[in-house]
Parts: sequence; C-alpha cells; structure tokens
Amino acid sequence: MFTLDHDFRFTYLNQKAAEILGGTVEDLLGEIIWRKCSIGYHSSFAVWYRRAAQTGQKLHFEEYFPPDDKWLEVRIYPSPDGLSVYFSDISERRKEREQLRLLNIAVSKLNDIILITEAEPLDEPGPKIVYVNPAFEKLTGYTSQEIIGRSPRLLQGPQTDPGELSRIKTALKNKDSVRAQLINYTKTGKQYCIELEIIPLLDDKMLCTHLVSVQRDITARIQMEQRLRESQKLEAVGHLTGGVAHDFNNLLTIILGNAEMLSELVAEPNLQSMAEMTLSAAKRGAELTRHLLAFARRQPLDPKVININHLVEAMWGLIRRALPENIELEFVPDPDLGITEIDAGELETALLNLVVNARDAMQDGGKLTIETSTAVLDSDYADRHSEVITGEYVMICVSDTGIGMDADTVSHAFEPFFTTKTVGKGSGLGLSMVFGFTKQSGGHIKIYSEPGEGTAVKLYFPMVRGAQQVNYQPTQESLPEGGPEHILIAEDDDLVLKHLEAQLRSLGYRVTAVTSGPDALKVLGSHNDIELLLTDIIMPGGMNGRELADRANAMYPKLKILFTSGYTDNAIVHNGRLDPGVELLSKPYNRLELATKVRQVLSQKR
Repeated sequence: MFTLDHDFRFTYLNQKAAEILGGTVEDLLGEIIWRKCSIGYHSSFAVWYRRAAQTGQKLHFEEYFPPDDKWLEVRIYPSPDGLSVYFSDISERRKEREQLRLLNIAVSKLNDIILITEAEPLDEPGPKIVYVNPAFEKLTGYTSQEIIGRSPRLLQGPQTDPGELSRIKTALKNKDSVRAQLINYTKTGKQYCIELEIIPLLDDKMLCTHLVSVQRDITARIQMEQRLRESQKLEAVGHLTGGVAHDFNNLLTIILGNAEMLSELVAEPNLQSMAEMTLSAAKRGAELTRHLLAFARRQPLDPKVININHLVEAMWGLIRRALPENIELEFVPDPDLGITEIDAGELETALLNLVVNARDAMQDGGKLTIETSTAVLDSDYADRHSEVITGEYVMICVSDTGIGMDADTVSHAFEPFFTTKTVGKGSGLGLSMVFGFTKQSGGHIKIYSEPGEGTAVKLYFPMVRGAQQVNYQPTQESLPEGGPEHILIAEDDDLVLKHLEAQLRSLGYRVTAVTSGPDALKVLGSHNDIELLLTDIIMPGGMNGRELADRANAMYPKLKILFTSGYTDNAIVHNGRLDPGVELLSKPYNRLELATKVRQVLSQKR
C-alpha cells in the first residue's frame, strides 16, 4: 500500500508497493507518483486517483498494469491528508476466473448433460442435486429451479434397470468412477436412454464431497441400432428365403401341376378329393413362399406408371365382396392425385391384405375407409424416419374403426409370422408382405393405431412427373390356351423338365427339352422352326439363362424368350425390378399361369 498527499506525492509506501512501482522506498518518498514511477499522468491508474481526490469517494476497481504484466485489484480511500491506496496482484485469480468463465460457457453449450450432486446419501432418498447445465433442462423438461435440491432418482421409472443402479451404488461407495447405460424419464413421462459416467470428487483428506455425472442422450442411437438389427434380420430372412426358394419353388411347381392334372383326370370321389387337397396345400405353400419373398424384397416387380385411384376403382367390387354387410365401405379419392410407378398386381394384393386385416379387427362391424392423397415428406419427417427420402409422394391409406393395437404390437406388426390372430386364422405374413413390397417400390409405410380407436395404415409411393400413365386392368380369369408352336425348354432339374414338357404338350405345343445352355444352342443350330425359348435362369454348365438367351437371339433375332425362375436375385432382376423387355414366369406356377404367359409371349411382335 501507499499514501499520497493532495499534490499526489508519496507520503508512505511499503516495500512491496515500491517493487511493483519500479523503485525503492527511499527513491519514491516525496515524489509525484506519475513523474517518478511507471504510472504515467494519462494512465488509467492516474485517472482513477484524480477522480477519487475530486469526488472524495472511495473507489474499487481492477486494472491491467503493463510494466509488470499483472492484473491489480485496487482500493482507494480519500482522507483529509490525501489518498490511501491498497492493491494486490490478482493475475492468477483472474486467470482462474477467466478459465471458470470459459468453462461455464462451454458447459452451457454442451449437448451432453452435466449434473452435480452432493456425495451423500447413496441410499434413500439419494443425494441432492446442486447443479445442472442447460442440456439437462432441454432433455428432461425440468428447470434448474425445479430440480436443484432434489434427487436424480426423480428421473427413474419402470424401465430403469435396478441391476445397473446397484452396480453404480457399489462403485460410488468405493469412491470409484463408474460408466453405465440407463433408461430415464422426462418431466412428461417420456422415456429416454442415457450413457453416463459418474466421477467422485475427493478433497485433500480423500473424502468424497460431490459426484459429477456426465450424461449423453443415446436414444436416437439406440433406435438406429434397433433399426439396423431389424434391417439385418430382414436381410438374413431374405438370404435364407432366396437360398431355399429355387429348389422349393421347383418342387411346388411339380406338385401344383400334377395335383391339377390328377384332379381333372380321376373320377373316383375319394381320389379326386385327395388331389384337390394336395392342390390346395401346394397353393398355400406357393403363397407362403411368395409372401416371404415379398417381405425380403426378393419379389420380382414389373412396375408401370399408374393412377392409384383407377386401381382402387377397378378392384372396388372385389374389396366389397371381401367384407361382411355390417362393415361400411367408403372411398375418398384425391381428384388431383399424382401418378406413381408401381407393380399394380402387387399393390392389389397388398390392399387386399390390408382390407382383410381391417375386416378381422371389426368383428362387430364398423367402417373401413380407403383414402388417397398427394403428400410431401419433408426433412422434419425424414429426421424422424431415417429411411425416408424427402419429396412428393402418392399416399393411399386404409383405416378402420376396429379394436386397434397398442404401441408394442405396432412395433412388431411388420415382423414375419407375428400375428395377434388365433391359431389357424392368419400366417402373420400379410403385413410383412405389404411392408416388403412398399420398401422394394421405394416407398414408405406407417401404422397409426390406438387400442379401441382403430388403425390406419398409410403407404407412400414416390410421385412420378411427366410420364405417360397406364390404365390398370384387373386380372381376368380365363381358360388355358395352347397352340401348335415349337418350344425349346432349357431346365436343369429333371423333375421340373419332365413336368413342364408334359404340361406344354397337353396344351398342343411341340416341345424339345434339354438340361443345359450348350445343349440348347446345339438344338437351335439344328432346328430353324423354334419360336420360343423357355429357359431357367440358374443352370449349371458355365452358361446361365441370360447368357443362353443373348446367344440364341444373336442366332435368331426373332426368337421369343421366356425366363422362369424360383430365385429372384439373378441375371434378369436388378434392384428388385425386371430388366426392360424381359418376360419372367415365376416359380411356382399353375397350368393356367404357364399357358397364359407362354401364349402372351408368343403373341408379341418383334
């Protein structure tokens, strides 16, 4: 400290003051402060001294002192004799305060939660919270005023793992840091998942004074991991389905064909009944395989640009017949509905599945509504549904006033073989098929349901602009039609080959059958009257069906080609869609489907 008279001359100063001011006590006594030492007349310190002398009021300030590169805290006390000045070096304290300020700013901007509690009690009712940062308020909905003084146990709920809580408490009793993952609840009761680390703060005596918890909201990550697991499960089912589909569909093709022929040929009632039962079982097996392929996104699609309003109108009678009289049916079309590119036959099957599910949910009657509209799925929606691509969509919704579903049921609704129906009333593949078809078509599917309030299933398909739409015509039943043309079959499975040859001959066709691509080329080289090559895609011998077709067309450009396969991940199906201009007969098929497809391809102009 030092004192100044009314002329600002030193009348006293201690040794520490003299050192900071750049001189000795003897040299500075009696001298005017800004003439003898490093405080200049126009310096901020000199301004403060003159102000205190003029006003007669004590002053307190902090100021940077350049000669010593220090921050000083200064107190000035006016008196009848002049000024008494006390000052201290606060450079370290100011650094700490600046660091604390930066730390406070950083903590306030963190997305991670910082929560500090007292150290005790670890048993009930739990330690009291003394600090939370803004991230805590944002996530939980509790303000700092509401939560400080209360225990973090306020955030726990039914799904909070008691085993993890016990492990955390054991670690903290041993003064150890601990990492954990917990489910907590917001002020409104919404569940969220956090990843946390709790660090005990110890004083000089190694006593724990506080607990610091750093928490990160990992709800979105957990949901993404769940979606990834679901996607991997779907991919696994797809690989499994694709792996067995080829051989299984070959067998079903034979069973279907032979059962059909037996039911037509045998006259004895018991034998005919057995043949019809076999045929019915084979059809159910074929449908099961088709649904599995659809769920796994392995169903070959042949999309066309259509207006979904026209499709619903064309199948309205079919939908009405699927419903009992105690269910009211309404169609609410958007007159300005856009067009989309989709496989109309598969959409028809998907809609019928949704209609049947709605019917089964309204045992005592109700109302079923089919609605179409144009929708925009924006970035906000895409943020909540990671698989969605933003843009314009054509939406079709099937809603009912039935029993509805709770959230847990909805979360499993698309899983294969999951069903709420009684045994024998459903395979659990209806919604799975709808899901797979929608996803394979580049679309999005969403279920809205509440117990007792009904269910709405919305399908979104990307809108197509500037394309020529095709009027949808529902499939019409017809009788098998054959012809006299010469058909070459290339099929590596002997049983399928014999069956296919017999079916085509029964339709009047001339047939030559081989088991490999090279053999088929030899036949083509020696026959010039073959009009159709019917070839399996997956064949041994170093030549698949696509390669055979390319070489056959090089020999005979007008030769018609019809592929057949029970496995869709192959040379003519890419991204779930048939290559342009390709005709495919998917296994298993019945006699009518075989006859219709062969006749259709033979009738095309080339």
